[in-house]
Amino acid sequence: CMELKLQKFKTWQHPEIAETLGDCGSLCHVLGDYTHAESMLRTAVSVWRHLLPPSSPRLASALLELAGVFAAQRAWGEAEGLCQEAIAIFREAPDGTMQL
Repeated sequence: CMELKLQKFKTWQHPEIAETLGDCGSLCHVLGDYTHAESMLRTAVSVWRHLLPPSSPRLASALLELAGVFAAQRAWGEAEGLCQEAIAIFREAPDGTMQL
């Protein structure tokens, strides 16, 4: 699936690529494969950072997904920093833009 999307878009910097990475990373998280989950979710966050403004609730959601992987591994410092960044984004979001 990812290979086909990369062939189609010819870049990592595309919303469908970020979505697919996020979905696969979340699945790995649920399955307990934290190494792959972290890698995919870090890449998804990186793509979203490139594509979206820093105030985007979608970026905040991706940060929280990655924070969940760190929390599952009891890496509280990393999880906390990502959560704080996401909360700051949500606090600044205008009413009605919280849909993710």
